[in-house]
Order: sequence, then C-alpha cells, then structure tokens
Amino acid sequence: MKKINFKSPYFWGLSLGLLFIAFNVLSKPLINSYSESQINKIDFASLQVKKLNGETVTLKELSKSKKVVINFWATWCRPCLTEMPILQEAYEEINEETIFILINDQDLDLTKEYKNKNKYTFEFVQLGREVFMKHGIMERPTTVLLDADFTIKKIITQQIEQESGKEFIEFLKEYI
Repeated sequence: MKKINFKSPYFWGLSLGLLFIAFNVLSKPLINSYSESQINKIDFASLQVKKLNGETVTLKELSKSKKVVINFWATWCRPCLTEMPILQEAYEEINEETIFILINDQDLDLTKEYKNKNKYTFEFVQLGREVFMKHGIMERPTTVLLDADFTIKKIITQQIEQESGKEFIEFLKEYI
C-alpha cells in the first residue's frame, strides 16, 4: 500500500477541493432557508424601488392590483439570464392579470441597456444593495410569487425549473 504524502501539493489541493465542495453542498440549504425566512419579513407592498426613469415608487403602486411575480436578478448571474426569456414568454401571455417586476441592485443605465438590447417588456426596477443585504437576498435568482393582496404564496431561491413560458404559467396557476 502506498503511503500518503502529506507534503504533496496534490494532496492539499485535493483536500481543499473536497472541503470546498462539501461546504457548498451542505451550506446551500442553510443559506436558502435563511434567505426565505428574511424574505418572508419584507413588506413588499410598501417596498420602495427606483424605476428606470429614476422615479421612486412602491411595488404596490407598480402592481395596479394585479398578481405579482418578483424576480431578484443581476446581469452577472448566468441562471438569471437563462430564465429571463422564459419569464418574458410567460409575461406576454398573462400580463393582463399578472405583473412581472425584475429587481436588481445594479446601475440603472446598465439595466436599461440590458432591457432594451433584449426587448424585454416587464418592469425593471432598482433596489439599493443595502436593502438586498438587510433582507438576506443573497441567492440569485430569487423569485417571489404574490397574490393581488401582496400575500407571499411561494419563494423560489434558485433558477426556475420550467423550461418554457407555458410551463411557468401552469406553475403560477398553482400558487397565485
């Protein structure tokens, strides 16, 4: 049997790699449950956001008494960008009764550029980074489903699982 060389960089590289993987796998449920518990405390109706034109409004004002899909996202978040066409497809079908509000903490000009380049029609708004931190919104994308009374019906702290807008609409029918 071969003796383990504890001085080998391969040994330490492998050991640290396994520890890193184990930490990520084991801590994800803890982070998600923390995020959900903090998100549950947000008063979404009175949450103030900045529209792309610079105007500050509450989410209640934006919703116009519709059901609400809130998606916390970022331009650097690959899963966020992957699910965005699915959200757009769904929004085009149900925008009469449901509003989609996409919230990030990035520069308004960067967000405008991204929205226009991709021809997205849902509402994009900005929320300060300190508010993201205060409410434990660490996992992106995070999607929150609210009924017209702003009652939280479901929190998804990962990329949506649906692969088309139609599938996402069917999913939404279960919750809002």
